[in-house]
Amino acid sequence: MKQIALLLFIGLTLFGCSRPEDSNDGINRYVTTIYADESFRPFMETSGMTYGGRYPEKTIAFQFVSEQKVLRALIDDKTKTAIVSRDFTKEEKAQLKKGKILVNTTLLAKDAVVLIINNENQDSTLTLDALKSILRGTTKRNLVIDQSQSANFLYLSNLI
Repeated sequence: MKQIALLLFIGLTLFGCSRPEDSNDGINRYVTTIYADESFRPFMETSGMTYGGRYPEKTIAFQFVSEQKVLRALIDDKTKTAIVSRDFTKEEKAQLKKGKILVNTTLLAKDAVVLIINNENQDSTLTLDALKSILRGTTKRNLVIDQSQSANFLYLSNLI
């Protein structure tokens, strides 16, 4: 009888220690949506693939939109994570606080703006006035600088 009780105790102990296959261990088993400025698409897609390789049961759905739409998604509680190229303004922080959204910002990287010019372009200099004209859309030249509401475009526009 003691042997049966001992075997039953050992069996229940071992059974109680086993972990079910479908357990939800938090970070590895859920879907999250991250809104990011479209300028970050290559970096974020690569980061997402790397993370997905490490945590295959985790799904990150990226929404690449303009900076304003990223901020609007955060304010409208469509996402808990927003990636933009700048800190929030006082007005945006007030709006987030009003919506009871706690904000934690982290500097991911420092950036630079590079202008790439086609070899066929005969112009070897670009003046500040010419850059302003391009950004305002008043030039006759066929030039494009990123998307019209992207972080890069807004950053350059705010400089002039």
